[in-house]
Amino acid sequence: MKILYVNFIHNLWGHKRLDEKLIKYLATFAEVTVISPRDWYKDLPSKINIITYNPKTYLSKKIDSKHFYSIKIMNFAARIKKKEKFDYIFAASFDTYAFAIGRFFFNNQNNLYIMHHNNTDSLYRNKVDIFFKSYVKDVNHVVFEKFISDYLAKKYRIKKDNILTLPHPLYKNNCNNNKKKIDCVGISNSNDENWINEIINLEKKNEILKRHGLSVVLRSESKTYDNGNLKVINGYLKKTKYNYYINNTNKIFLPFPKTFKYRMSGSLMDALSNNKIVLGSDIPLIKRYSQQYPKICYTVKNPKDFFEQIKNIKVSKDNKMVKHDFKEFNNAHSQQKITEILVREFS
Repeated sequence: MKILYVNFIHNLWGHKRLDEKLIKYLATFAEVTVISPRDWYKDLPSKINIITYNPKTYLSKKIDSKHFYSIKIMNFAARIKKKEKFDYIFAASFDTYAFAIGRFFFNNQNNLYIMHHNNTDSLYRNKVDIFFKSYVKDVNHVVFEKFISDYLAKKYRIKKDNILTLPHPLYKNNCNNNKKKIDCVGISNSNDENWINEIINLEKKNEILKRHGLSVVLRSESKTYDNGNLKVINGYLKKTKYNYYINNTNKIFLPFPKTFKYRMSGSLMDALSNNKIVLGSDIPLIKRYSQQYPKICYTVKNPKDFFEQIKNIKVSKDNKMVKHDFKEFNNAHSQQKITEILVREFS
C-alpha cells in the first residue's frame, strides 16, 4: 500500500500539527511519501520518504500566486505519482478553484482524497459552487464531522462511500505552567469582532466581571482593552504564549461568526484535548458538540449570555459526568480510533 501525502495549497502557516499526526497514523500500515516545502517537517519517522521543494519557485508575483502555486504543486505531485505509481493520493488541503484545473494532471481521480477545511464554508458563493460541482463526484472527500458529510451528501448528491468522516486528532500540550488561573480565555484567530466589541462595551457599562471577581482574556484583530478583569489583546501569539493561556485557564471561549458553519476548529480541539470546558457561539459545530458532550461544551446565544454563563457554570473536573464526557471525547479522537478508520478506508 503506497500513499502520497501532499498539501495542494501554500500552507506555511497552519495545519502542521494535524499533518504530522495523520502522516504518522497512515505510516503505521502503509508506505507513505510526503511532498512538502523544504525543512517544513522535522519530526517524522525516518521510514517516511519526504520529497521537498523550494516554495519560492512555485510562487509568482505576476498573477494570482495562490491559485497558480496550487496548480504547479498538483503538477509536481502528478509527476511524482507517475514515477512511483501510488495507490492513493491524500491531499491534506486544496484550493477549490485551482483543483478544478489541476485534477486533470492525474489519470485516475478515483484514488484522490481531498480534505476540507474552510472550503465547504465558501460553497454558498455561486462561482465557487460551479467550480466545485465540476469535480465533486469524481474524487473522494475527507471531512472532520458527520454533519459536514451529511451536508455535502445532501447538497451535491455524493455517495456516502465517497466521503470519509475522519475524527480530528487530539492536540495535547506537554507543558503545564499552572502559574495563574484565568477564568476564561478566547484566543482563536476566528473570533467574531462584533462579539468582542459588545463584550467590551457591556463590561465598560456594567463591570460584570469586575463585580464578580472573574478574569477573562480575549483576542481581537484590532481592539485592545484592559480593566483588570477583561483583557483584550491583538496580534500574533507565539506558540508558548498561546499554550500558556490554554494551560492556565478553566474555560475556553469560542465566539465564532455565523459564517463558521461546515468546518472543524483547531481551537476547539486545543480546548477539549487539554480538558478545558468550552463555551461557544451558536454555530453548527458548537451545537453538535454541546449535544454530544453536554457537560464539557456549552452553546452561548449572545454576548449577554456569555456573561451569564461565565458567572453560573462552575463545573468541577472531578465531577463524574464531566469525566465521562472528556473520556468519550478522547476515545472518539484517539490515535487508535482514527487509525482504525484509515485502515478500513485504504486497506
